[in-house]
Amino acid sequence: MKRLIVVLGTALLVAVLPACRTASETTDAPDASSDEALPFWDPALTPPVGLEADGFRLEPLRLEHAEIDYRAFMGSQAYLYRTMGWGWPTPDVTLDQNREELAIHRMLHEAGRAFTFAVLTHDASASLGCVYLTPVTDALRPTLEPAPGYHAELVFWTTEAALEHDLDRRLFDALTAWMEAEWPFERVLMPIHKANARGQTLAREAGLHQRDDNGDFAVFEWRDEL
Repeated sequence: MKRLIVVLGTALLVAVLPACRTASETTDAPDASSDEALPFWDPALTPPVGLEADGFRLEPLRLEHAEIDYRAFMGSQAYLYRTMGWGWPTPDVTLDQNREELAIHRMLHEAGRAFTFAVLTHDASASLGCVYLTPVTDALRPTLEPAPGYHAELVFWTTEAALEHDLDRRLFDALTAWMEAEWPFERVLMPIHKANARGQTLAREAGLHQRDDNGDFAVFEWRDEL
């Protein structure tokens, strides 16, 4: 969920700490109304409904995506588990559990507390990954100055097979352009797991500044003036 915080997951670990897919972790996302949370979303605004891009489309993740979403991440289970740093997906995740998690993602999306988008083929017959735009996690704040001005983290993953077609690079480029054009965020953090060398390379090639190392993650920063 990524100011923009983008977590390149591999898929690109753009899926960072806040985007962790378990239901309990998802509901632990900072509440923008709390004293500790950074401002995330103005309820007077309407979030973008999606994006059409080169070889894929983004649309809000919904319950009807449950089966293709499940096939996508379980088809890359070992790869995502190794590179995302979420402790997800485990080999025993079930389709019913995924439906429950998608319901939570949808509830948070509609409430403006976190936004989750499915990465789909243009005909919506297959899922290629997910994008998460969430409040900044508590785990990242120790690396930031007292008044950081970061409002969100942007995280995404793509299937392992999609990497053969450079989908991660195309998705990364599309997301940063989309954030500049249609989202109100000006500064974003991008935590990328240290096992995700490909994601870190993409961030550096895009000119993102590496703020710090935060445990198992390298923390990059995106600004709209780049």
